Amino acid sequence: MPVARLLLLLTCLLAAHPAAALQFNVAPFAEGEVILWVRGKIDRGDTQRLHSALAYARRSGDVVSIAFDSPGGNVREGIALADEVKRIGLPLVIPDKRMCASICFLVFAAAPTRYVAHTARIGVHSAAELNGAESQASMAATTIMAREAARFGVPEPILGKMVRTAPGQMAWLDDADLASMGVVQYNPDRPAGRRPP
Repeated sequence: MPVARLLLLLTCLLAAHPAAALQFNVAPFAEGEVILWVRGKIDRGDTQRLHSALAYARRSGDVVSIAFDSPGGNVREGIALADEVKRIGLPLVIPDKRMCASICFLVFAAAPTRYVAHTARIGVHSAAELNGAESQASMAATTIMAREAARFGVPEPILGKMVRTAPGQMAWLDDADLASMGVVQYNPDRPAGRRPP
C-alpha cells in the first residue's frame, strides 16, 4: 500500500480533532494493519500511555507506523517518550499540514525511520520555564535536550539551531536539515509508490 494512501488517511483523521492533551488513537490501514496516531501536548505519564496504546493497537492488527502532531510539552516526559519510540522501532510519520516541534523533535529524532509531508513542519528551540521565561534550570534542560538529540544522531547544525533559538521562538527545519537526518519527505498529493516498512 502506498505511503500516500496512509498519509491521506491520517490527514483526514487528524483534521477532525484539534490538538489538546496528548491523545492516542488507532486507525485502520490495510487489511490486518493499523496506525497508531498521537496528537497534542506531551505531558507526564504519556510514555506509559503510549506503551498501553501500542498494546491495544496490536490487538487490532499489525501496527505499521506511528503518526505525530505535537507542539511539544514536558521536557522530562519527552525524553522518556523518545526512548520508548526508539525501543518500539516503528516508523514515525508527520502528516500533511501537521507539526512536531520543541520536545516533540526529540521523539521524532529517536525514530529509526521518519516520513514528513512537504507541508508538515519540524521545529526546534531552547527550553523554558512553565511561564515561558529562560532560567538557569531551563538552560540546563536545553543542554540535556541537545545531548539527547546528539545521542539519536541529530547533526550539529540542527543542535546549534536548538540551542540558539529562544524559547519564545521556533527554528523550523528546512529540506536540507531534514535530508541531513535521513528523513523521507513526500508530497501528500502524489502517490509515493511504497508504504512505510
